Amino acid sequence: MHGDRRLRQENSEEARTLSQALFDFFIYDMDQSLRESGIGDLSVGPRLKRVGEAFYGRVKAYEEALDEKQDSDRNNALRGALLRNLYGTSAEVPRVLCSTP
Repeated sequence: MHGDRRLRQENSEEARTLSQALFDFFIYDMDQSLRESGIGDLSVGPRLKRVGEAFYGRVKAYEEALDEKQDSDRNNALRGALLRNLYGTSAEVPRVLCSTP
C-alpha cells in the first residue's frame, strides 16, 4: 500500500506504469490463490470484487490518516484504522494497542 501511495505521488509515466504493474500482479496473485484454495471459476470474480473493495477501503482509511497534519491526529487515525482492520471482528485486542502514547 505504501509503495503504491509513493508511486502515485510521482508524476511520471514510469511511476504510473509500475503502479499499474503492481496492481495487475496483486489481482493475478489473488486470482491464483483463490483457485489454488479450491474456489470454482464462477466464484472467483465475485470474491475478487469483495477482496478489492476491502483492500481499497483500507487504503482509503490509511491514506486519510496519513494525510492528517498533526502528528497526534495522524497517530490516532492510524491506530483507529489498524484496530478496525486487524481486530474488527475479534473480541480480544492487545492492550498495548488500546492505550495512547
